[in-house]
Amino acid sequence: GDDNYSQATGLSFDKGKVTPVLGREGALLMIRALCEIVGRPVEPFVIPLLGAALDESASSNGSLREASIDTSRALIDLANPHA
Repeated sequence: GDDNYSQATGLSFDKGKVTPVLGREGALLMIRALCEIVGRPVEPFVIPLLGAALDESASSNGSLREASIDTSRALIDLANPHA
């Protein structure tokens, strides 16, 4: 369920997030790195995380917001290189 998802990724769809900002930022940076370094082989595993990555773009923390935007772009580029 969502509990396993949150523990595994550091991201949560729950608005009352309990994962620290640095943990969420680190998870986003890891997802971005997977997209940029590994590429296509990780697509089926990371594309479902796009919604969670976009959710963080509304964060009040600037570095988390920036990581969210960068990660979302990397995910979109991976899903559609012509985007």
